[in-house]
Amino acid sequence: MTQPNHPEPSNVEFLTDAQLCGLLHVDGRTTLRWRNAGGGPPFVRVGDRRVLYRRCDVETWIARRTFAHRAAEAVAGQRGATK
Repeated sequence: MTQPNHPEPSNVEFLTDAQLCGLLHVDGRTTLRWRNAGGGPPFVRVGDRRVLYRRCDVETWIARRTFAHRAAEAVAGQRGATK
């Protein structure tokens, strides 16, 4: 089942964990922590040890964490705390 605003499965571009780390300039331990505790972009488990990220999910995750200034971030954080 394809979610709205996501490309069809045959058109999906995937990133490996290493590619995500490089894109975001974070360590592999950070993405592991996100997968375990939440907070990172959605991931796809394709094997016991293999994790992939859909590029569209990563781009959405980044967009939701993009702010014009610190006050906008604080307001967004307050809205998130009330959900």
